[in-house]
Amino acid sequence: VLSSTGVLAAAQITIVNNDGPGEGFNNATAATPVGGNSGLTVGEQRLQVFRYAAKIWSSVVNSNVEIKVDSAFDPLTCTASSAVLGSAGPVTLHRDFSGAPLTLTYYSAAQANALAGVDLAPTSADISATFNSEIGKTGCLQSSAWYYGLDGNKPSNAIDMLTVVLHEIGHGLGFQTFVNTTTGAKFNNRNDTFMLNLEDHSLGLKWSQMSNAQRVASAVDEPDLHWTGTRVNAASAAFTGGINQGHFQMYAPNPLESGSSVAHFSKAVTPNELMEPAINPGVGDTSLTQALLADIGWSTSTSFTPVISTFPDISSGGNQPGSVNFAIDDHDSAVSGLVISVASSNSALIDNSDFSIAGTGRLRALSFTPNPGASGVANVTVTVSD
Repeated sequence: VLSSTGVLAAAQITIVNNDGPGEGFNNATAATPVGGNSGLTVGEQRLQVFRYAAKIWSSVVNSNVEIKVDSAFDPLTCTASSAVLGSAGPVTLHRDFSGAPLTLTYYSAAQANALAGVDLAPTSADISATFNSEIGKTGCLQSSAWYYGLDGNKPSNAIDMLTVVLHEIGHGLGFQTFVNTTTGAKFNNRNDTFMLNLEDHSLGLKWSQMSNAQRVASAVDEPDLHWTGTRVNAASAAFTGGINQGHFQMYAPNPLESGSSVAHFSKAVTPNELMEPAINPGVGDTSLTQALLADIGWSTSTSFTPVISTFPDISSGGNQPGSVNFAIDDHDSAVSGLVISVASSNSALIDNSDFSIAGTGRLRALSFTPNPGASGVANVTVTVSD
């Protein structure tokens, strides 16, 4: 039996399976393990991707209240050439709770709970996430497919699900405004923590200072709509595009794209970022998103905890050598420098010296050889640390 560990996460994020029998996470179609994902069915592989994304975000934000993510696969808007890959957002909003840094200001459920230290809506989840079940089917990006690997090494015609899940959970944690971008009206006529960091250069006003009509105009005013938060803009020197007077540009195309406008970084940001409106290949780094979450009031980790994928149970008959692939990640240290250790609970069956690990990137291979003539069960713990 193999298990994986890391140091204690800063938050507990739980994926809640809302799919019915035979669909989504419960799809029993056989699948071959890929890219460190050991699931043997399509549903298992999907669930492992979501749980791996949850591990990554758990290492980013601090909360002593469990963050529950209602998750499901359903048909979403789709054509042969474009599709909504997924959508997510907070289930509830809260203001003027005990521990709120600002009065008369709305916070997403997960952030409000973290600030309050208690679950303010204990009967509901904190984030709701839905992903497109039709990708790859006739009429829905049929030349593409979801890639369920955890190593970022997707085929050219595939869509990296891990990146999409990381992106959508980012929205659920608060990377969005609750202003109606069509009318400019604030939610219940109150500010939210995201909009407080939005400013329009051409108007010289922050969104909290604007009229409804001015916010409508600003929502389609790229490149003049930008982010004022200090944590995000401290990173601007590392970018060669999408920076306006030292501030990151936000996505504000004309005409308005409901659901995308304002709630993303501009497509002009270079190098590409996780929270742009279109998923960019190979972009799974949460660091700039973490900075934005800090700007809106989240407590975030000062050091990213390395994460490691789930291992399957393995049987080895006749003392034959065995191996298994797994994935690791760390956003503030080079993965080539991470330290991986292996410990066996049954040295008579398989000793610690009987293991070897290959690879230097996010995908690694653990190989082992049981002791000659031995039989039984060993609990094997694989730990990654920086």
